[in-house]
Amino acid sequence: MKSYKSVPGFFNYEALYYHQVKDANNDDTFVEVGSLWGRSVIFMAQCCKDLQKNINIYSVDYWGYRDWE
Repeated sequence: MKSYKSVPGFFNYEALYYHQVKDANNDDTFVEVGSLWGRSVIFMAQCCKDLQKNINIYSVDYWGYRDWE
């Protein structure tokens, strides 16, 4: 499996995200607004897997949206 570091983007909050996942309960929900290519979400998902947490993660980004009307 590729590392989250192989995904383009900006993410310097590994410790913060790790502790949020660690302290979360199973079936909690995280929402990240502004995910670009998903580097941080991939990191968070890997933390969930490593810590055996069942957490819902929603990732939303508005970047690149066009009105096609």
